[in-house]
Amino acid sequence: MRVGLVHDYLLVLRGAERTFGALADIWPGAPIHTLLYDEAGTRGRFRHRDVRPSWLQHLGVGQSNFRRLLPLYPAVARRLPVTDYDVVVSSSSAFAHGIRPRRDAVHVCYVHSPFRYAWDERDQACAEVPAPVRPALEIALRRHRAVDRRAARAVTTLVANSHVTKERIRR
Repeated sequence: MRVGLVHDYLLVLRGAERTFGALADIWPGAPIHTLLYDEAGTRGRFRHRDVRPSWLQHLGVGQSNFRRLLPLYPAVARRLPVTDYDVVVSSSSAFAHGIRPRRDAVHVCYVHSPFRYAWDERDQACAEVPAPVRPALEIALRRHRAVDRRAARAVTTLVANSHVTKERIRR
């Protein structure tokens, strides 16, 4: 059985990335797909793994400026090449659950939190950008919520990391 792993982006080594690292250790031979990867930012945690970042990697985006590409992430996640796997385990706090595995594949998603900027922290997200950009961001976040709902329904099994996350998913 071929297993593939997916995480939103591997730019730093914080809680979600550490948890994903533990999941990845369960399947040491499984390729890792991600939107963006920074080996130094993740302190070499995935250095010896087959990490396959998306085409966005070539744009030189890093931890300090990755939010600029926010509107692109859902579409790029949908196009990550995960159709060769019988089982896909995704680790998502934003976009990874939006992948499109084969119809007969099992997709298990470990949810750290639904994308906070789109659901619970919209005001904060808008406050972080210049006023002229806010209407476009609001449209992008509204669109993301619709895409997020569809993506969540397509996952075989959602695993919440806590009761709080479970309730956020339910809402």
